[in-house]
Amino acid sequence: MKISLFVITFFVLVQIVISQRSDYSRHGLKLRCFSCTTSYQCESGTCYGDFCMKIIASESYVVKGCENITRTVNSELYDPQYKQKSYCRVEEILGVDAVICYCRDSDYCNSSIHFNIFSFLIYFCIFLIFII
Repeated sequence: MKISLFVITFFVLVQIVISQRSDYSRHGLKLRCFSCTTSYQCESGTCYGDFCMKIIASESYVVKGCENITRTVNSELYDPQYKQKSYCRVEEILGVDAVICYCRDSDYCNSSIHFNIFSFLIYFCIFLIFII
């Protein structure tokens, strides 16, 4: 009985993950991202782009928005090694160190708290194993 409950729950959670992963296909592969500029974490405004980005300057000032993949004169993609994965870099902007992060995992992946559904699945399965 407990094992069948575990299996059913696992399949339901997998379906949730699949539906969230394909969520951004509604916009022709454009993601919905938060778009705001504040002195604290913000969860407002929406833009559509190929990547969501988040800049944190001076460990407090936050800029969130969208970026699109651009083409150069010879029609090569800009930063092709980064076009499919999330990454961050540190850059000096007007004399201030800033952390710039890009993501493409899901809609609003530039949120203040980006909870990974796969981490949730792992913790949930471990929890169920201890219950059984």
